[in-house]
Amino acid sequence: MAPQNAHTTARLVIADDHAVLRLGLEIALSRHPRLRRVASVADSGELVDFLQGHACDVLVTDFRMPGGRYGDGLDMLAYLRGHYPRLRIVVLTMVDDPDVLRGIAGSGASALLSKEDDIKLVCDALFKGSPNEPYVSPRLRRLIGEAPRRGAKADGARGRDSEAVCAPRSPA
Repeated sequence: MAPQNAHTTARLVIADDHAVLRLGLEIALSRHPRLRRVASVADSGELVDFLQGHACDVLVTDFRMPGGRYGDGLDMLAYLRGHYPRLRIVVLTMVDDPDVLRGIAGSGASALLSKEDDIKLVCDALFKGSPNEPYVSPRLRRLIGEAPRRGAKADGARGRDSEAVCAPRSPA
């Protein structure tokens, strides 16, 4: 379960199929005083293998990670929510299709952010939201709110990742 107070450290898993992005998240999130990274994985198979044998409080995951035994996208999120109901799932994505974003927001994820969001916003969102009331970054809220439902799609998913930018840690 996620930490209940500011003095508890949460166990973090990072899941993304791009090694450079995983490394950037590892570096940036290592500066978060309430997190301890326990694993980084490249697909849903590695993720579930880890979760089956280890405790984890927070998962920061890409939405699209092809090739894993448990799929990706909404199928992966449904599997994780069904098997690990206490896990805080934070989805980072480059998807910009409003209908897909609405699906992610309704999937039981605790937070939904764009990979184009500032890393400070990602850090701040790690403990916001819940499966019933997910935190959605302002950038993605605008995309979801401005687009009609099930009409003409926005641009579709761009399928690219941006770099994670390391935020300096404040002195304790």
